[in-house]
Amino acid sequence: MLTKIRVVTSLLLVLLVFGLLQAFSGSVFYSALSHDKQSFAVSQLAMQNTQSLNDAYMSLNQSRVLLTRIQLRF
Repeated sequence: MLTKIRVVTSLLLVLLVFGLLQAFSGSVFYSALSHDKQSFAVSQLAMQNTQSLNDAYMSLNQSRVLLTRIQLRF
């Protein structure tokens, strides 16, 4: 009878340990997911800034070409 109680107790302890590990891994996953969401927002902002900078460069380049053409005509 005593051995059955020990087996059941040890199985419950193993189940408790696995439950705690599952809760810990879930919390780590949630924090990683939250951090990835913030990183994605920063990445989107960086991409928008890069696109704006590229558009400004293209506009300046077109203005330079236009001014060069005007200077060549006069």
